[in-house]
Amino acid sequence: MTIIIENKTKKYPATKYQKAIYDLYLKDKNKGHIFKSFKINKQTNIEKLINGLQKVFERHDILKNRFIPMEYKGEIRLFGVLDEKCVFTIESYTEENISNFQRPFDLSQAPLIRIGLIKDKVLLLDVHRIIADEISVAILYQELMTFLENNSFPTLPAQFRDYVLPSENNSLLSTFKEKLKFLKQIFHNQDYNVLTLPKCKDSLELKEDYPLWDHYEIKVVGNDNGFCHQLIQSSPCQLKAYFLSIYGFVMSKYSHQDIIYTTLLNSYHNCYETENLVGPLVDYELFLIKLTDHNKPLQFYIEKMKELLEWYESNKIGSYEEGLNSLNLIPCNNAIIVELEETSSTISVKNKPLVEDKDNSIQQELFMEPWWNSFNLVFRIQVQKGVISLHLHYRRKEFDSYVIQSILESYQEVLLHFDNYHQPIKDIPYIVEKEKIKY
Repeated sequence: MTIIIENKTKKYPATKYQKAIYDLYLKDKNKGHIFKSFKINKQTNIEKLINGLQKVFERHDILKNRFIPMEYKGEIRLFGVLDEKCVFTIESYTEENISNFQRPFDLSQAPLIRIGLIKDKVLLLDVHRIIADEISVAILYQELMTFLENNSFPTLPAQFRDYVLPSENNSLLSTFKEKLKFLKQIFHNQDYNVLTLPKCKDSLELKEDYPLWDHYEIKVVGNDNGFCHQLIQSSPCQLKAYFLSIYGFVMSKYSHQDIIYTTLLNSYHNCYETENLVGPLVDYELFLIKLTDHNKPLQFYIEKMKELLEWYESNKIGSYEEGLNSLNLIPCNNAIIVELEETSSTISVKNKPLVEDKDNSIQQELFMEPWWNSFNLVFRIQVQKGVISLHLHYRRKEFDSYVIQSILESYQEVLLHFDNYHQPIKDIPYIVEKEKIKY
């Protein structure tokens, strides 16, 4: 268990994810909101509810953060700054003026969370994604429910900035340094480059108003394939090892590159030390998927990937973007996201004082993920209720749609034919039989 010593600084460099959110905000100040509406139980003590909301706000410094560009080492960097003087207020609304609740935040002013009440019937929540994600909102909700039931709160492990900015008084510093050392070993003297796929053939046909991004999707039902059903039951680390290794294998075939340079978007929320931590705990883990020996079976590379992932899992506390900059790594143009089904936490509160109203009149935002600004290609794998969904998002001007569709079909082909995993990777078929085309 990591022992955390509080970081006393009132500012920290924004994470890569927060910077991406901020860039989207600059383009459209209406974007980046999480809206929620809750029906208030008739038996709920409104005064205690308001008191609980105030206490939850006071517990988490991230809720009192504002974001300011500052000069740092000769360049302008975005910083999160704790504003201890910011005032948390609860606004009153009626059914007639509820639309006024939805309005842009000024990210230079705290707090970046807004609470509204419609009499004693409905509670409205609006929080900006630069300080919270969906899991953070669930944590805040659960804390409030626990207080209303037991007049207590769970132990708070640390503040968000403790994981972003390790200091000499923070035991995470050793983890931070070890991670940089490990990354240097991974990338040292490696002949890696950005992912290069066959040139785009249809970009010339695109009209000016055509969407910049497009995507293809394939669903693989676990019950239709014994191996997929067994795979879904694997540990999260084992699942990611399969998915990343197959991604590397397929991309190596289409790109003719033996080393695939990619980024894994990881969440900190499933880590023991961050169980009750509020904040956008998303980080970008850089990977080199090496398939240099074509006589080795795919299973060999899967096991190697599992070992690498286990190391990342045990060393993923603390942002290391400062260190990545010092390594002078070339920008990565592709990313992989693995979204595994999570068991929802249960709240023991009887007759819940607040119940989310998913049919409310609050307009939910169709949020464009911040990675759309960071990459040209994003492979998203979702595992939900026995179904593996494969999504390949790509910039239309960078890649050919036919190639993208073929890559996704090849991924499914390799995923389903697990009996080939013990063959040398040079012998594993990856082109769908109906259209065997050499790239």
